Amino acid sequence: MKSDAKVVKECTSSSTLHLEVALANTPPELRDELRARLLRSSAVNDEPQEISPRALLGELRTLASEDGTISQIQVQSLLDKKEVEIPADALMEQAEVEGVAVRIANGRWMFFE
Repeated sequence: MKSDAKVVKECTSSSTLHLEVALANTPPELRDELRARLLRSSAVNDEPQEISPRALLGELRTLASEDGTISQIQVQSLLDKKEVEIPADALMEQAEVEGVAVRIANGRWMFFE
């Protein structure tokens, strides 16, 4: 990428990216009309937002205590809030496998720096 390139839009799903690319390639005077039609005819607003495991772990790190520990209840609470249908233990077991966290007690983990 060239040094003068800039990010003009960040998309969280492929359907949103598709919409934004279509709008970027449309003359400015037609964009509002095209956006309205595409939003009516597609499920862009109905599509559930997917969150990556990396993003989840990042949010969990911010919820962890000063010493980097987090409980199963805190993990499950975030998963429920984000409407992620995975058990807290499963997510944290994956974090253990990847070397991001270590289990320090039953239902309690500590993140590595």
